[in-house]
Amino acid sequence: MSPLSDTGALDGLDQCRLLSMAVAATPVALFVTDQHGRLLLFQGQITEALDRQVFFRRPDVVALIERALSGEPVKALLTAGPASFEIIMAPNPPAATDPGDGGFEGVTGVSGILTDATERERTVTALHSKLSRSPITGLRNRAAMTAEIDAATQSLEPGGSLCVVVVLIDRFDHVLESFGFASGSAILREVAQRLYGIDVTDVEIGSLELGKFTLFARLAPDRLTHFVRQIEAMFVKPVAVDRDSILIRPVMGVAIYPDHGDDGEMLIQKAERAARTAGERGELHRIHVAPAVPPRRNFAVLSELRSALTVGALHLEYQPLINLHTLEVDSVEALARWDHAVMGRIQPDEFIPIAEHSGMITDLTHFVIGRAALQGRAWHGVGHDMRVAVNVAPEDLRRPDFGQRLESALARQSVPFSAFTIEVTERTDLGRMSGATLLQLQGLVRQGLEISIDDFGTGFSNIGSLHQLPCTQIKIDRSFVAGVNTDERSERIVSAMIQFGHSLGRTVVAEGIETPEQWDTLRALGCDLAQGYFIARPMPFEEVHPFLERASWR
Repeated sequence: MSPLSDTGALDGLDQCRLLSMAVAATPVALFVTDQHGRLLLFQGQITEALDRQVFFRRPDVVALIERALSGEPVKALLTAGPASFEIIMAPNPPAATDPGDGGFEGVTGVSGILTDATERERTVTALHSKLSRSPITGLRNRAAMTAEIDAATQSLEPGGSLCVVVVLIDRFDHVLESFGFASGSAILREVAQRLYGIDVTDVEIGSLELGKFTLFARLAPDRLTHFVRQIEAMFVKPVAVDRDSILIRPVMGVAIYPDHGDDGEMLIQKAERAARTAGERGELHRIHVAPAVPPRRNFAVLSELRSALTVGALHLEYQPLINLHTLEVDSVEALARWDHAVMGRIQPDEFIPIAEHSGMITDLTHFVIGRAALQGRAWHGVGHDMRVAVNVAPEDLRRPDFGQRLESALARQSVPFSAFTIEVTERTDLGRMSGATLLQLQGLVRQGLEISIDDFGTGFSNIGSLHQLPCTQIKIDRSFVAGVNTDERSERIVSAMIQFGHSLGRTVVAEGIETPEQWDTLRALGCDLAQGYFIARPMPFEEVHPFLERASWR
């Protein structure tokens, strides 16, 4: 007998009994309500874990049922004590309410399913904890420190201030070349341990990347000198490395809230620039305080940016991504570049924040998408069938007309969605995306668009809601890739991230690959795509076709 027997051989009662048996044997629960939201049916294995009278009267559950009654499909994650449950519900279709079709007269409510998500959420929480910290030092990473600074500024009393210090280890790249990655990692752990000895109240310490630390504390500017001297004192004693000892020299940059910025990302960026300035000027064992927000410079950049977008003065460079299984070019990432006739090259970390704060980011994104579509069509015309990836800011994703604008830009160049990828920046709060935004993105993905989460592992707050976003790709941040072939903990974390991405059906990309050893390790771990200087630096449009023909990366 075929295992797919005709259910017509069973009468309605037998089918109901079989359905009841199946539901009772699986770790789910089915429920049905009437048009007033009153519970009519609640059956399944996990019903024993819930008090139906309490659960279905919870305000959040009632609100979800009301949304479903209004015709909106609902999917949400709920907790009940130590357990987590995923709830999915939708209004009953018309056929289910028509007695002539075997339905139940008057049942015009909703039907839904509850699934036990406890183990999945525990796994996500554990990974969340790992990804919020540096695999080398155990300190909070950039995303975690950004969130901590944001929370600290919001809790300050009126007139309060906060100091952010970025500490660069001078010539740390030479330290790595001389002593190797393992010894370099040991040095970073020693520095992290020393920084914990700073005698400043409520100081928070983080690790931005290799050789770069950040600290912040709620203190008045007149206490800044004491704060910095405390940090300097941690570097007086040499650090033991193998059988040698070396003197680590710090270069420091300072940014103060609210003088230099009003959010964590801006304050860290300002402190980083100040530290680079100190290093360029040879100000070792000294600090450089970021200048107050330079209104003239910002105004000039903003004015020139508006003009540059109007006349198309910006250009794109492209960095290829290689398929680690086939060793073919999979796609290229488009990166905005701006060479000004008077001001020289204006870095993206300067003009992009200005575009975001001025409301011009949508125009910038629209320019990049249009130019990438035009140039991507040229490659397709000579037989290079690859995707082009473009970074999209959170503000653009939340625009109700984003999908329409994207479709129009691609249609003008006769480029299909299947030739395009949008990368969601690490600052995007996926948990706060509206249902309308998610539906819009789901519609774009159904048409062939790919969505990639950039800098995966640094934006740890996104992990819990990753399953809600219709993304097709995740990009492991370069800070994890750096030590993948020399540091066992880094390799374990990257391996876990690859497995996590694959378990969700996502393609996994490693960015920041700079050595053949990193390339080999990531191939062995099963990573799908690779990007970095080992393959190629970002290149202008004119150099992409020769690169593809030369294939020198093989």
